[in-house]
Amino acid sequence: SSGINAEWPLRPGGRLASVVEQISELHFQGKQVILVSSGAVAFGRQRLINQLLMGQSVRQTLRDINKHQLVINPRACAGAGQSGLMSLYEAMFAQYGIPCAQVSSPI
Repeated sequence: SSGINAEWPLRPGGRLASVVEQISELHFQGKQVILVSSGAVAFGRQRLINQLLMGQSVRQTLRDINKHQLVINPRACAGAGQSGLMSLYEAMFAQYGIPCAQVSSPI
């Protein structure tokens, strides 16, 4: 998740778009590619923070944004982020007509 920041999931043409484009080029050259991603925690953290802030009043939201001290369990972040991250991958690879899937690996 080192390549992911607060803007990352929402920024079109960002680093992930470039990675998807490069993988698509390799795919069309007949190469098999496996993308290993660790962005679920960062993606989920941003998703949970957005949901939390959307449920607050403007005054509460401004106070919490200034704190930037929101603590969320990393497992909750990963759980919330995995489905969103896969949806993002599916949408981005669909632009190139490439299906994608998730393979879970016990660590």
